[in-house]
Amino acid sequence: MIRHLRPIQIAVDRFFFSFSAPASAGVFRIFFGVTLLINVLLRVEHSDFYFGSAGNIPPDEALSIIPDFYRPWVSWFPDSLNGAYGFQIVMIVALVLLILGPFGRMGTRITALIVMICHLALVQRNFSIVYGADRVTSFWIFGLCFIDSAERFSVRRWLYQRRKINFVFEPEWSRILSSVGIRLVQIQLCVIYMYTGFEKLKGGDWWDQTAVWKVLGNEQLMIADFSFLRNVPLVIGLATWGTVLFEVYAPILFWPRATRKWALLAGWGLHVGIALVMGLYIFSFTMMAAYLLFVDPRVVDRVVTLASDKVRRFGQRS
Repeated sequence: MIRHLRPIQIAVDRFFFSFSAPASAGVFRIFFGVTLLINVLLRVEHSDFYFGSAGNIPPDEALSIIPDFYRPWVSWFPDSLNGAYGFQIVMIVALVLLILGPFGRMGTRITALIVMICHLALVQRNFSIVYGADRVTSFWIFGLCFIDSAERFSVRRWLYQRRKINFVFEPEWSRILSSVGIRLVQIQLCVIYMYTGFEKLKGGDWWDQTAVWKVLGNEQLMIADFSFLRNVPLVIGLATWGTVLFEVYAPILFWPRATRKWALLAGWGLHVGIALVMGLYIFSFTMMAAYLLFVDPRVVDRVVTLASDKVRRFGQRS
C-alpha cells in the first residue's frame, strides 16, 4: 500500500517544495508592492476619518464591528490617531524596502512580515473600510513572508552584478520556503475564484443574466454612463456568463500549460475591465499581481530583457 502511494508523495513534494520561479516572484513583489503602497498612501490623508475622532468607530468598539468569523484571536491595533500614523509610516517604509529588495533572504521575509503586521493592525482598527482588496492583500503578504522574492529584479541583485560578484543562490531550506509561499498564493487565488464563482451560481441574477446590468446601470458604482448597453443585451449576457464561467473554471485552467496562457489573459482582461468600468483599480491590480506567479519564469526573463534593451537603446539615442 505504501509503495503505491509513493508516486503521490513524490508529486506532492515536487508541487509544494520543489517549485522555483525567482523571476516570477520578483515581478510579483514589485507589482503587488507598488499597488499596496499606492493604496496606503491614498488612505493617509484620510487617517483622521478612518482611524481618528472624525470617524464613527471609537477604539473600544473596533473589534465589536468585526463579524465573529473574521474576529482575530489576538488583537493589536493603534488606539490613537498618532498610533495609526505610526503604523502607516512604518508600513510605507517597509513597503519601499520590499519593492526595492536590498536585503538578503531573511531580510526580505522579515520586511514582508512587518508589512503584514501593520496591515492587519490597521484592518482591525476599522473593519468598516475593509473591502476585497484589503482581504486579498492579507493573503498575498502572508505568502511573501515565505518567499525570497528579491533574488531577481532587486537592488540586492543589481549590487551583485555591479560589483561583478557571483550571486549566491538560495540554500535548499530557503528555496523550499519560497516554493511553499508561491504555492500558497496560487492556491488562494484559485480558492477565491472558485468560491465567488459558485456563490454567483446561487443567485438568480446571474442565471437570468441581469447581474452585470444591475451594476452597469447603477450610476453610483460606475465611473461613466453605460446605460446605452440596455440596447445591446447580447453584451450584457456574454459579460454575465463569461464572468461566471471564468471564475468557476479558472482554478482548473490556470494549471495545465496548454490552457494557462489563455486563462491568464482572460483573467487580466476581466480585471482590466473592472478597473476601467467601476474604477476599482487597487482591487483589480491586487488580483492581477498573483497572476504573475503563474507566468513561466523564462517568459518573464525574456520580457524583462527585451524591455531593458529597448530602454537602453532609447537612452543612447536621446
